[in-house]
Amino acid sequence: MNQVGLIGNLVKDAELKALPGTDGRMVLEFTVAWDERYKTAEGGWDERPQYVDCSVYGPYGEKLAPYMTKGLRVGVEARLKHRTWKSDDGATHSKHSLEVYHIDLLSAKNDKPELDEDE
Repeated sequence: MNQVGLIGNLVKDAELKALPGTDGRMVLEFTVAWDERYKTAEGGWDERPQYVDCSVYGPYGEKLAPYMTKGLRVGVEARLKHRTWKSDDGATHSKHSLEVYHIDLLSAKNDKPELDEDE
């Protein structure tokens, strides 16, 4: 099973981009942040921010794009993805990200869209 669910806020406005090498297939990219609470060595509690990059492919992402603005609180359901690549200097890099298949817009906003993630 590969399923992730989280609630957080958009770090900046989402970006809608055409995928290279496709006939105009689109991807909506954004970063979600949330605070992780942890116990300190002194026995108190503190928080540290956590971030994850997310992508929504196709018409669902295109419909979401106008609503995905900085600070928006969202709930996402997604699959965890991992990719590796080599930079120009030959160094190997890797990254985890989320391929989102459902989003709930949780902030109080007017004009919430009626979205069907099956498109």
